[in-house]
Amino acid sequence: VLAIFNPSGSRIALQSMDALEAGHIELVVYDLDNVKVLQTLPVYKPGAWINDEELLAAEAQYYTWLTRINVIHGDKTVGGMSDRGDLAYAPGGIFIAQMADPPARGVTVRDWQSGRVVAQAEHEALNLIDYGWSPDGRWLASIGDDGTIWVWRVTTH
Repeated sequence: VLAIFNPSGSRIALQSMDALEAGHIELVVYDLDNVKVLQTLPVYKPGAWINDEELLAAEAQYYTWLTRINVIHGDKTVGGMSDRGDLAYAPGGIFIAQMADPPARGVTVRDWQSGRVVAQAEHEALNLIDYGWSPDGRWLASIGDDGTIWVWRVTTH
């Protein structure tokens, strides 16, 4: 993901990279209503908006920890989970879908902050190609290398 809008569409977080290496990535957050930059965050890449003021982003180098960032005040809360590059962020940024450990035949849903597993979904294909969330965050879909598509209702209780 290179650009994501906040829920109201008043802000956008854009990933910028002036050289082709992680150390040159920065996340720039623009306020579209006031036409100004709110934050420039070196070495972060966008994940998902939690609400209109808080963004879930990942460090783009080394440990890749997920971090909740208030784009108005600059406050940061580092979570207990990292982004291996294969995450699908649920709308609202609370849950993260991640390919299950090998063999990668399923998807594990985790709480972004604690990394705690809250749900798991199995796909019978030999390998998963991709997966993603519905706009309301209640459904998770995956497609396997055999062409099958599986859709699960995600319950976290």
